[in-house]
Amino acid sequence: MSTKSFTATSDTIELQRRSIHDEVNPGGILVKLSVPKYIYEMLPSSVVNGVPVLVAPVMFTQGINEKQNMAVVFGATSSLQLQQSINRKHLQRMQRYFAKYRAHALEVGVEREYLEDIDFALGRFAAEVATSKLTKKNFGVLMQSSDLARKLGGCRITSCKSAKDRTSMSITHEETRLLPELPREHALQFANVLREFGVRLANSKKNTGKGAFAFNTLQRKLLPIEYRPPVSVSAGGEA
Repeated sequence: MSTKSFTATSDTIELQRRSIHDEVNPGGILVKLSVPKYIYEMLPSSVVNGVPVLVAPVMFTQGINEKQNMAVVFGATSSLQLQQSINRKHLQRMQRYFAKYRAHALEVGVEREYLEDIDFALGRFAAEVATSKLTKKNFGVLMQSSDLARKLGGCRITSCKSAKDRTSMSITHEETRLLPELPREHALQFANVLREFGVRLANSKKNTGKGAFAFNTLQRKLLPIEYRPPVSVSAGGEA
């Protein structure tokens, strides 16, 4: 890691890479945001006085397309092991964060039942990560990590390489899962309605000029069924 710090600015944001010798966050990135006055006036006095808000970033990854199949078939163990290593490393980071979260939550009166629910979900997720096999598309890692981030009040981003095709499949799948009154047997049907008529299709058109997702017949077939778009909105291309 470089020992030098740097700063980049725009009208509303400033990014600063701190030196590795920084006492608060060595080597970390400090983000300063400009906000409207009415929001500024609602901020805690500590933030107004310059005390930084620490962010605990975590990342979980799982290949779901035909390239994941190829990595398994041709024995690309290094890339598969990297994926597994990332998930295990960031699971540990999430566990450490939850330990701090729980201690503070108890101090401010958060119900123990709610914390026990998170603790159970985190334990289930830890088992999912620990038992994940290199030869399987274990997309349960994606779903459970999403649920945990939401329970912990985190801000979350979902993205694939192009941020339009597999991302759209994941987002519509998750939107369906967030409807508690929707019978599970109808979940895939509803997700496909969102894929065929929802805003993600417009996002794809803005990026490629085509009102379709970039999956050819083989690519579509190799996706897990939960992430498989309707044939009517599938077309070849770079996903």
